[in-house]
Amino acid sequence: MCIEYATLALTDMKEPRLEKRRDVIRYYNQLSKSYDELYSTEQLRKYEVILDFLIPSGTILDLACGTGNFLLESVKTAELAVGLDISVNMVKRGQEKLRKYPNAELVVGDAHLMPFREVFDEIYIITAIHIFDDLRSVTFEVNRVLKGFPLVITLLRKASSLFNKVNEYFKSNGFILSALIDRREIADLILLYIREGIRFESRIEARFKGSYAVRKGRA
Repeated sequence: MCIEYATLALTDMKEPRLEKRRDVIRYYNQLSKSYDELYSTEQLRKYEVILDFLIPSGTILDLACGTGNFLLESVKTAELAVGLDISVNMVKRGQEKLRKYPNAELVVGDAHLMPFREVFDEIYIITAIHIFDDLRSVTFEVNRVLKGFPLVITLLRKASSLFNKVNEYFKSNGFILSALIDRREIADLILLYIREGIRFESRIEARFKGSYAVRKGRA
């Protein structure tokens, strides 16, 4: 199913920030045909690291899901795997891949104003946090729709200057950084957030101390 929210929401908006958002839509609509050829191998390496310490379960959201490659992995274990992306063309390509999976849903919409209620057990934001033009509103929306934990974010090394801002905003919404994975063979840092006050020991903490740079309690 493809539910188109983004186009309607942005039609009459003229603020410079929203013009940038329309530019993002145009860019990824054009990129959609070649995205997998250009990036799927690199992204798969990131998924392998994530899935080595956390198995998607319950109802999960892949925020800025692109052509649905992480959803293809998530549907194997999650009860419902939902993808949200602002690009209609990217979502349509994801639909083609996931059409045979009844537990997959793809939605066209804006991460800054998500068309969901509080329904998700886990949220994944993979190589996308640097794209959002209003990180404060995205953080608010993630907090609003995530009823469980954890939250997994990957941050491009070349955008690592955003780390403090990302951490500050999520901390202000009640999240703490449980683990930071730094693997040189992938282009991203992987951040694992949990709700403050919740005890959660991931497989990375149990199995991979010494293999990864894990910094517990950093906020």
